[in-house]
Amino acid sequence: MQTQKLIILALILGLFFSCEKERNTYVENPPAPAGNSRYLMVGHEGAFGTNTASLSLIDLENNTVTNNVYQSKNLQALGDVLQSMTRIGDFYYFVVNNSNKILITDTAFNKKAEIKNLTSPRYITAVSPTKAYVSSLFTNRLYIIDLVSNTKISEIQMRTNWTEQMVLINDGGGDAVYICENDTAINYITKIDVNTNQLVDSIPIAGYAPSQITRSSDGHLWVLAGNNFYGKQSTLTEVDPATKKIIRSFTFDKRFTTGQMALGPNDEKYVVVVDYATNEYGVYKFNKGAATMPAAYFTTTPSGANFYGIAVNPTNGEVFISDSKGFSQAGAVYRYTPSGVLLNNWTTAIGPSSFHFIQ
Repeated sequence: MQTQKLIILALILGLFFSCEKERNTYVENPPAPAGNSRYLMVGHEGAFGTNTASLSLIDLENNTVTNNVYQSKNLQALGDVLQSMTRIGDFYYFVVNNSNKILITDTAFNKKAEIKNLTSPRYITAVSPTKAYVSSLFTNRLYIIDLVSNTKISEIQMRTNWTEQMVLINDGGGDAVYICENDTAINYITKIDVNTNQLVDSIPIAGYAPSQITRSSDGHLWVLAGNNFYGKQSTLTEVDPATKKIIRSFTFDKRFTTGQMALGPNDEKYVVVVDYATNEYGVYKFNKGAATMPAAYFTTTPSGANFYGIAVNPTNGEVFISDSKGFSQAGAVYRYTPSGVLLNNWTTAIGPSSFHFIQ
């Protein structure tokens, strides 16, 4: 990374800036994900530095929301900046970035374990039934976690001080993780052999500073890259890991900073974009087989909203987009049809960012 401190300062100013602390409102009996109801779990980063990260559950059948689910179950705060959340087996892993830890709960959100002493963890990915990798910020280490004891057992030395999203796939040569090293000098994704925990290869992408990665149904990888603060234009690249070839790529207008990316059930790709100069937010939808940039947004923000997180219901293709509201007050989640029609919205907590669907 050319200048880590400048990048983090830009992120704090652009994404995490806030001035008011959330007032927690505990509920005695948050709904449990059971039966035929389908819930959307929403992870909230909270206001940076204020220990206000939280969880909400949205009942998608009854259109109701319950906030502060973790707090009310465990009578303690979740922590400072909930970066991501992942289900592995029968447990949820909540990666709390600025608290330098990962909290583990059962599926009813009862705390079971905690992994400490991780430097700014970002994302966790299981690479076997007993092992996971954790990416991080401010260190050139990828952490190896024992999922049985929930402890850090080793580290993998990376090329840069910032690793982001990763995916586990079998690319024909065995199980491997492809990870984004978020550096403005890097225009590739890195391959790690999960059996040896060694960096073994890299695959070029169309742009620089890769940050997000997902896998489509044909086994191809889609990589979102870019860093407007350092003049690296945002790109979306489709890569075939078996041949190491770029299949297609899309370049976003220079004015846009790209945010989160989500994959739909029919391999649609959704990307949040923002023009900070004009405070214009929108979402682009790339249909399967698309050859050019979309001619128009999938949707734009309601008045005064700040699009941030995005997810797609794998069952019916409905799109859920969070509104951070500047991380200074309770945020919101908007629900759209696959064609971009707004269905409804809910007020949640500070900094809604990550999503997980529960049956």
